[in-house]
Amino acid sequence: MNKILILAILIGTSITSAFSQSTDSTSSKSKDTSIYFNGVKVDGKITQFVEKLKLKGFTVSKTITNGYVMSGKFLGKPIELYVFSTPTSKLVTHVDAYFPKQTEWYTIKNEYETLKEKVTGIYGNPYEDFAFFSSPYYEGDGYEESAVKIGKCVFSSYWSNSNFWSIAVTIEDYMQVSISYENSKNMEIRKKEALKLEEGQL
Repeated sequence: MNKILILAILIGTSITSAFSQSTDSTSSKSKDTSIYFNGVKVDGKITQFVEKLKLKGFTVSKTITNGYVMSGKFLGKPIELYVFSTPTSKLVTHVDAYFPKQTEWYTIKNEYETLKEKVTGIYGNPYEDFAFFSSPYYEGDGYEESAVKIGKCVFSSYWSNSNFWSIAVTIEDYMQVSISYENSKNMEIRKKEALKLEEGQL
């Protein structure tokens, strides 16, 4: 076995291990009512969630409305992580991780498909799966990157467990692959609190 093949196996094993840790145990994940990012449960107070990520090497880049922007490594790659919370109770609602920008279509497509395959291996097939270009673009026309940048490329996959959590893997307009983890129960709390704030009740 040559050195290149050995290196490829080691890298693949390392990435698989990292993804498994990010979603806690890999057993019966589709039935688990909790969702994890990088081994940290997407729930509870946002400040506590952020502190746990700091222990894993993440740093806060800036604060935003009802959230934080963080940077760190995930699956062996540098990412920009957006962490959001409910407006009043400050419970974590969801996290969006963005991988580095790419410049070529087949590179970003491969990154997307690799990540999608890893999520599928843990949670099963997505309940929704889109992979198409809108007219006049199509794969193979040589203008795939342009289509991505103007929103004419739709590559997205979605997983969920009833009313508990959801995961999405997407090719974004900025030539980035993203993965999102959402706590569905806290998202409902977010909607209710936002509505009360609009009504002036909080």
